[in-house]
Amino acid sequence: MLTDIVESYNGLRTELQSDLSGFNGQLELAIFDMLYNIEIAHETKKEGVKDILDSLGIHTKNPGLTVIIGYDTTKHDNSYLFNGTRFDNPIPVLVENNGAYEVNPDAYNLIVKASKKDYATIIDVKGNIIATGVFINKVSLDNLAKQLGYQDSKNGKLIDKNGEELFAYEAFGFGEPVGTRQSSAIYATNRFEGSKAYTLSENEYDCDKIPHLRRMENSRVTHSTNQAEGYKAKKY
Repeated sequence: MLTDIVESYNGLRTELQSDLSGFNGQLELAIFDMLYNIEIAHETKKEGVKDILDSLGIHTKNPGLTVIIGYDTTKHDNSYLFNGTRFDNPIPVLVENNGAYEVNPDAYNLIVKASKKDYATIIDVKGNIIATGVFINKVSLDNLAKQLGYQDSKNGKLIDKNGEELFAYEAFGFGEPVGTRQSSAIYATNRFEGSKAYTLSENEYDCDKIPHLRRMENSRVTHSTNQAEGYKAKKY
């Protein structure tokens, strides 16, 4: 599995690198690299004791995390965010060193810890971590799709503006049914104008499945390691 993850994640990073630019692009790539390194470290450690774990019937839970980038404390409604640890002194993800930006070790350590506890990490418009362990209020993808203009179909699907029938998850660019982490991230990009979301899924229901890494913006998956969605998600 480790080889498949490396190949899949590297393909996604190549697409992201070609599509992103400026400070915000560096910030997003830094977040991607953090999530990538967290997953690779976990898989490497797991493979080292895989035979022992298999013989004991033990399945290790993969790290999972949602990172919201671009939260604006001056205009975004914080009533959609619950619990978590809020920081009085925000922690910059990137720090300048000799005219170039590099990842702040304190930010990386914080992301690593957050990936073990789940929920969301919030990064403001200046690139600072302002909260971790946050629960994002959400609506179902079906209800959100209807808010965006999709209509009910008689067979349990939705109908888009072109008359095409599709499942609710497909309306947001997903290639398969998804859980709370993904739907909450989509909802966040809908509620917080201009924000982006990155999710690392732990795939707790299928331990042999590659944990997918996705980027979302404006209520849609834009990039993904899921082959059903493509590195650059369809219909975006």
